[in-house]
Amino acid sequence: MKIIIIGGLTNGKILIDYFLKKKNIKIELIITHPCDTKIPRITNFNYLKKYNFEVIFDLNANKYSEKIKRLKPDIIFVIGWSGMLNQSIIKNAKIGVIGFHPSKLPKYRGRSVIAWQIEEQVKNSAYTAFFINNKPDAGDIIVQRTFSIKRKDYVKDVLDKVDLALKKMLPSLNNMINKNSFIRIKQDLSKGFYKKLRTDKNSLIRWDSLSCDIYNKVRAVSEPYPGAYFYKNKNKYIVTKSEILKKFKMNNKKRYDVGEFYDFTKNFAIVQTKDFPIKVYFKKI
Repeated sequence: MKIIIIGGLTNGKILIDYFLKKKNIKIELIITHPCDTKIPRITNFNYLKKYNFEVIFDLNANKYSEKIKRLKPDIIFVIGWSGMLNQSIIKNAKIGVIGFHPSKLPKYRGRSVIAWQIEEQVKNSAYTAFFINNKPDAGDIIVQRTFSIKRKDYVKDVLDKVDLALKKMLPSLNNMINKNSFIRIKQDLSKGFYKKLRTDKNSLIRWDSLSCDIYNKVRAVSEPYPGAYFYKNKNKYIVTKSEILKKFKMNNKKRYDVGEFYDFTKNFAIVQTKDFPIKVYFKKI
């Protein structure tokens, strides 16, 4: 079985390393991120240069549609990769193009979906392998591996669970490749929805929000992502961690206004939200 892999990051490495060991698989080409690209969880793939296939370090995979056509792959895998592939690439995979998405499709199709799921308090999610078509994250589902999102999980924890879910699904996927027979579950797109790419604005903390909403926002975009933030005296502070203080004991002052600081040090602050005080740990930018 001849395959091409377009992708990177930690999940891309897991998939590449898995298929490097399979005798039934012949990797023809890998297109991945340049090593100096500033992307969370980027992985250095220079070690692949020793193998007998070409490795291209380029963010624009669509430039290589003619090369891909000449290689005549059975399957193209797309993993840890942003952006849509041109139809000229998709149609050149004999069996199809298989993508991966960190949600329980058809829910949470689109962009930034791990962060959205954390912020919106999704408790049960999945990593989904599916056939890519001409609509984002809308093709037939091949296999899903579920994972939970705990209230204490930060985005790094969830990304680790995604990687583990991938490891668990790869044997099933390889078995389908060996049999050249794939499960295809058509998505009912009416039961799902798309999410937009998050912007810097989505990470701004509003103290007039409920404390749980601020807590979830902090978890959703913490390291390795840029982080939630707030301003004080025209200075910007990136929040790395937070803690809701439901039993916080006030000093002599009877009542604090929303957005008022109980305490402010070089490492943390305690602020009144719409309901409970919240302690935020930060670094000054």
